[in-house]
Amino acid sequence: MTLRLRQLAPALGVEVSGIDLTGSIDEGDAAQISPAFEQFGVVVIRDQPLDVHAHARFAARFGRLGTFRRPADRDGMVPEIFRLANTDLDGKLLPEGSDYLRTLQLNQLWHSDSSYLPIPNLGTVLRCLEVPDEGGDTIFASMIAAFEDLPRARRESLVGLYAMHSFEYLVTSRALPALSDQDRARMPAVKQPLVRAHLDGRRSLFLSPPYMETIVGWDAGRSHAFVAELTEWATQERYTYRHRWRPDDVVMWRNDCTLHRVTDYDMLRSPRVMHGTTLLGTHPAMPASSRDEEQSQDD
Repeated sequence: MTLRLRQLAPALGVEVSGIDLTGSIDEGDAAQISPAFEQFGVVVIRDQPLDVHAHARFAARFGRLGTFRRPADRDGMVPEIFRLANTDLDGKLLPEGSDYLRTLQLNQLWHSDSSYLPIPNLGTVLRCLEVPDEGGDTIFASMIAAFEDLPRARRESLVGLYAMHSFEYLVTSRALPALSDQDRARMPAVKQPLVRAHLDGRRSLFLSPPYMETIVGWDAGRSHAFVAELTEWATQERYTYRHRWRPDDVVMWRNDCTLHRVTDYDMLRSPRVMHGTTLLGTHPAMPASSRDEEQSQDD
């Protein structure tokens, strides 16, 4: 099958057509999508009425999948699929003030999934089941393009800096229910490089503001102002692609070199239901070095 690719925005994003994900996906199809995923960071495939088995089967072509539940759970999911929705399993909207709605609202902040893990997730494959008439879009931002556009001196000043990423920091700063002692021990704060090196030689900012407690060696006030400044730079419109969801859209994105956020929508009146799979990371975030900067100038 010959796939067609259409770039969606200057900095990232490509739409793939000419493929049917409801059946088996052969190695040739995956081999054509993989380079687009690597280069553009976000891949959009429209009109794919997948069941959970086909969804997981497709995602598994691109990496090892995380698991989220027992197969016997009442929602009928396979273990590799998670549900992201403001409705319960019967389709009823969740009540105002529920803890899960408060958690869902955090998706409206710029973030990179799982940045607080020692080995962050590589990516996500999300399928839309139901979407509001207004709002609920997802905006993606390229951390590669944002880093490359910084002045050389600014890039050099960022290489070698680290940030502490903490799930507990998110919970406490957003007044969410406190972590149990077990969860706190399971998810300690992790030091991550502010600039990542990638296997293809490119470099990117590594930002995930809701989890970034401090820049290592800096106080909280200076750290938060610095992260806010970098985030404002990195999420300028020229670095973004805004995806307006339609039912049966499949969108896959790289968490290692993008940020994303959901736009505001009426969570109390408009259902938004997604199924997702997580592509697990294979290695810790690799820090860029000053030698990388010198090499980029030579190139």
